[in-house]
Amino acid sequence: MFCKKCGNEINDTDKFCSYCGVENKNLIDEDELTNEREITNKKYYYILLLLVFLIFGLLTLTFIYVKSPECTIYSAVSAMKDNDYEKTTQYININKIVNNRIDVLVNEMLNDPSLNNNPFSGLAYLFIDAIKPRLTSMIEGKFKNIVESPDNVFQDIPKTHIFLFTLIKKYDDITLEKLTNEEKKVIFEFNNNTIKNLRIILVKNSDNKWEIVDIDNYYFWQDTKSNYLEHSK
Repeated sequence: MFCKKCGNEINDTDKFCSYCGVENKNLIDEDELTNEREITNKKYYYILLLLVFLIFGLLTLTFIYVKSPECTIYSAVSAMKDNDYEKTTQYININKIVNNRIDVLVNEMLNDPSLNNNPFSGLAYLFIDAIKPRLTSMIEGKFKNIVESPDNVFQDIPKTHIFLFTLIKKYDDITLEKLTNEEKKVIFEFNNNTIKNLRIILVKNSDNKWEIVDIDNYYFWQDTKSNYLEHSK
């Protein structure tokens, strides 16, 4: 090799040029090389460890979200956006919604003083109970038409926006507020600064999965004997 300063030929193993005395930078000390390798290996180790923590954290957050009622809302809206009625009914229980709406009606009748002494009130309760199956079938049909409509209300909203909405609880002028948070029951309110804000109730079913069981502008009151949905005053 040749000295980079004076240009004279020197041995590769010379630490200094025998002509001008400049240090031969091409030589690498074995200890320094070992240290550099150790430092490099440590860097790779810490990077790998960081990646493992990031992946574990991401998987944990994903698992928590998938098990959350917010994910049920996202899944229901996504299914409606895809015009998939069968998938939508995995997250929205129409039968329970109808029963809850009828419970509201019956409860209002029970609390109406003008009907307390009416001899026909008992027949009215029986009639309401009798039409539950037919009413459920009718609402299921209407709901199916809404979901399968090519221009339903969710068609213009990207799924990424729906997903972010369930995470940050805000989309344009709509916010999502959790009114009640219990082990097996959650109430959300979609608030867009209107007089009637949309409220939905989710409960855990027998498979321990969240499902939507009521959709309306109603408060949830728990009585000592039973649960009722009473219209907000």
